[in-house]
Amino acid sequence: MESTDEILRRVTDEYRKAVVLPESKPRVPYLLCPVGLVGAGKSTVIIPLARRLSLVRISTDEIRHLIGDLGEAWDRVPEVAYSLIREFVMSGYAVAIDSDCVSIFETVNDETEKYGLPVFWIHIDPPEDFIIRKLSSFRHTWLFRDATEALETYRERKRFHEKLSMPFIFRFDPSRDDLPDQIETCALMIERKMKIEFLILWKLSRIRRHCSRSVMKAVGRFRKSALQ
Repeated sequence: MESTDEILRRVTDEYRKAVVLPESKPRVPYLLCPVGLVGAGKSTVIIPLARRLSLVRISTDEIRHLIGDLGEAWDRVPEVAYSLIREFVMSGYAVAIDSDCVSIFETVNDETEKYGLPVFWIHIDPPEDFIIRKLSSFRHTWLFRDATEALETYRERKRFHEKLSMPFIFRFDPSRDDLPDQIETCALMIERKMKIEFLILWKLSRIRRHCSRSVMKAVGRFRKSALQ
């Protein structure tokens, strides 16, 4: 019988094999982190946005499904997701986290600052009645037993979204008919920011050997503000 660690390694391997890798890597890897409640339409946004920006998409729901099929609890889903995210970022890919990242804001900030990794936060924020109508018609799946459980989960998670402090680059409303236009606008904004990031890193590589530590810290603060 497999141990929990062996099962998690198998899940990680299976998920890695299923990941669709983009044809090209960015000049600078980065993270795309959405924040949105249950039923807000995170995957509806992240799937086409990741395709448009040539990002590797890591979905915690898909990982949760794999782990659940093997009879394991979901509490170690973040562990599998983090290991895959690190792996692809270290391989030079930009990664979109298909999950509600509200609970990992500080972790993401610490990790991206530690490795000098750009991060873009987007808010998936349709009107509440859109979410309620969507969840009210929810049928039995592996994720929720029925609409009642889906709505209960929504209400439980809602308190975590009351005071958001993320520096959002874009707010999506999937209830609107112009979602493709929203995705294109956001993609262009991120591409523009990453061009600035690449230029800053290029200049940093040229002056690093001649600057004091205090000057480099000041440049680092400027670099962070330029991405917001």
